Amino acid sequence: MPMPAASPRIDEVDALRGIGIAAVVLFHFFFDLHFLGLSTQNPYEGPYLILQRFAASTMLVTAGVSLALSRAS
Repeated sequence: MPMPAASPRIDEVDALRGIGIAAVVLFHFFFDLHFLGLSTQNPYEGPYLILQRFAASTMLVTAGVSLALSRAS
C-alpha cells in the first residue's frame, strides 16, 4: 500500500515550536542550577516564572495548532 504524500511544512509553526523548545531548555537550565544548589535564585518567581509560563504556553499552543493542521489535511 503506497504511503500518502507528506504535506508541506509550515515554517511559522516550526519557528514557534523552536522558540518554545529553546524557552523550555533555558528554564530548565535555571531550574537545574537552583536544584543543584549552584544558584540562590528561585526559578518559580520573578522573570523565571514568566519564562516558565511562556515556555509552557508556547508548547501547548504549538501542539494544538499542529493537531488542528494534521486533522485538516
